Amino acid sequence: MSNEKPAAQAAKGGNGGAKPLPVIPQGNYRLREYSTNTWNVTLPSGATKADLSQPSLFSTAPNGVERFDVMWLCANDDSFIVEAICLEGSKQGCSVQILRVIDLPPRSVGTPGEGLPANYSITMGTHEEGWIVSRKNADGSRHVLGMSRDYQWKSYEDARTWLRSHAAVQQR
Repeated sequence: MSNEKPAAQAAKGGNGGAKPLPVIPQGNYRLREYSTNTWNVTLPSGATKADLSQPSLFSTAPNGVERFDVMWLCANDDSFIVEAICLEGSKQGCSVQILRVIDLPPRSVGTPGEGLPANYSITMGTHEEGWIVSRKNADGSRHVLGMSRDYQWKSYEDARTWLRSHAAVQQR
């Protein structure tokens, strides 16, 4: 039995075979944060899961996207999020491999128990929409009464105060 380190034995073919065992060079161990990046990307409005297979979707990726970078792609309406890995980056964008697609539940913070009428809700929309105040109609459809982008609500409380003062709620 030899007192040599396993790497030295492998380099000399000490495994009894004709071919030396592969050894990972010490310089090949790097902290991930120093070798790859993680990107958060908002998909364009209307982009669907089916669009993820279209190379044109990634044609505008910045020059800094490199092989094995991870991308978290979020649907504009927050309905799903995708984890993808860059296979190759270039000046023409990048090509990706989709690792997983995760469907997200609707974002909702308003409940009837918080002083809202049962058929009204306040939910968080996309970053562009902000808070959304809506009414559920008798046929099950939803009617949007207002959004933060239209009324400059800064918080859930602002939207709730607005809803309580809204004429449709006052008539009840």
